[in-house]
Amino acid sequence: MITETTTETTTEIDARAERVGTMRMAIASFGEEADLHEIWCEVASRQDEESGREHSADFRAEADEAKGFIDEVPDEADEDFLDRLAEAVESAASEWTGADWTVEGLPLDGERAADWVPAAQAVQVAGRLGDLPRQIGGISRRTLLLHAMEEEDDAADPPPGGSTLGEWSQAARDAWGPGGPSRLLHAAIDLITRSADWLTSVEADASAAAVEGRAALAAAQKGELEQALQHAESACYIERQYGDCPCWRPVRALIRERIRAQD
Repeated sequence: MITETTTETTTEIDARAERVGTMRMAIASFGEEADLHEIWCEVASRQDEESGREHSADFRAEADEAKGFIDEVPDEADEDFLDRLAEAVESAASEWTGADWTVEGLPLDGERAADWVPAAQAVQVAGRLGDLPRQIGGISRRTLLLHAMEEEDDAADPPPGGSTLGEWSQAARDAWGPGGPSRLLHAAIDLITRSADWLTSVEADASAAAVEGRAALAAAQKGELEQALQHAESACYIERQYGDCPCWRPVRALIRERIRAQD
């Protein structure tokens, strides 16, 4: 008895799969304007007649339930749009991952918080210029000291390139008196700490924009274009805090174009 029930269930599943496959071909042949529900019923009826099966009592309910997949089958234009959108989203997410520009003269483009946060924590206990790291990420100690000195209100003239830390101390002493080296050290520590915080913030925003961009793609794949546009707008808003949104703007433009095409 168990075997018969299992065989019967498997047959029903196969029959439904066959109908679904035929329905997909009907969609491709007749297009969206056809009455796909009636096509489904006709296909199932013919298959039952050919196989000698009787229509099941719940056939109409089965047809109504199965009709749901029709709306989920994208046309070629949808598939092309979704392919281009997926490519644009991944391109934007991989292109903007953090700071990629110079900030107030300090070349932080390409620098990563992972290199700066530990250094910022370490310099908090620095007692003299010599305790500063020789290099943080791709930026040398001399570059950091130069910018720290330039940030001081009454900026001193830095020593020439290649100068030792002793010469930096002397230049600070000449400009600001006996406390000059300590003043320069604190200015450098402040610069490193602020840079680490800023890099962390930019990377967090880039990650948040990527989350919004991928949410836009997921919404578009469900056919929820207005929702997708809202997510794309959010991604652009996040990126635009830094001046412009060259990475996420193409994603927003694609969705807007698709919405206009459907109006």
